Amino acid sequence: SSLAGCTLALLQLRFLPEDKDAVELALRLADFSLKGQHPRGLFYPYYWRDRRSWLRLDSTVAIPLHESAAIALMLLRFAVALDSRGLPTSVYLHAASHVADSLLQSNQDLKGLAHLLYPDSLLSAGAAAGSPVLVELNLELHKITGKDRYRKAVLTLKSEYYSQKPERLRLLGLEDGAAHLD
Repeated sequence: SSLAGCTLALLQLRFLPEDKDAVELALRLADFSLKGQHPRGLFYPYYWRDRRSWLRLDSTVAIPLHESAAIALMLLRFAVALDSRGLPTSVYLHAASHVADSLLQSNQDLKGLAHLLYPDSLLSAGAAAGSPVLVELNLELHKITGKDRYRKAVLTLKSEYYSQKPERLRLLGLEDGAAHLD
């Protein structure tokens, strides 16, 4: 729900920039997505219409990190699109940076971030996999804000996700049945 809302908001803003109704709808969609942000920074991925709530009935909700980072990245892009039209952006920039800042302040090693996190504590709730979307989010935040903490996070995450040597891939029909992907 959150990702769909901010993605539709960005599309409305990019493809119908002169249509005042489309811009108004884009702002309403983005604001809807903002309401899905937990105070600790992560975004609830689903809005339960029958309960009119972002929360499920069970109290131990774990949020997929890659979805929360993707929502933050989309809101960041929305803020950039708003800025190019001279419209206020601070609430969307803050929401996007709040995700990254919360993770940086969570006392977890960024390299070991789990796939799922509990939003109240940002404690891991799944196997360590993290999310490559965090690389792009921190990179874009560094470009916009110039803050060094985002650059350092990019370097940490990049070393984890993109410097691993690929394994040998077994392919049929090649000599010895394998190809090196280096």
